[in-house]
Amino acid sequence: MVNKHGPVHAAIGTPCWLWTGTRDQKGYGRFWIPGRTPAKPHRVAWEFINGPIPIGLAVCHRCDTPSCCNPAHLFMGTLAENNRDMLNTDRARGPALLTSEAVRVIRAAYAAGTTQAALGREFGVRQVTIQAVVTRRTWKHVK
Repeated sequence: MVNKHGPVHAAIGTPCWLWTGTRDQKGYGRFWIPGRTPAKPHRVAWEFINGPIPIGLAVCHRCDTPSCCNPAHLFMGTLAENNRDMLNTDRARGPALLTSEAVRVIRAAYAAGTTQAALGREFGVRQVTIQAVVTRRTWKHVK
């Protein structure tokens, strides 16, 4: 349920591993492990590679892609650090705000075959917003 051939993140240089299963409203993957609450794939990926997540810490995304579970794109941080990272990457204004990096990820994922509807769900915007991005009616300046 992971597409390891997602768009390559420009700053990191490796592809996002996109969860293709069920996602929550914010775009984070989720699945069920017997005896646990619904699990988030990025947290399970972190635990598989690095061990248990200490209480009070979060598994954060360097790539700002909620469905990504590539361990190379994840880092451990406090909730305060995660919030600070959110502010520094323009994610604080709400899920409908797209960044230049998100536009690049959307265009690459669409070119790789991800549907506009799926991208809309992942980025918290309507399909028509994704259509405007991939047809370059909006964000024309982003290459």
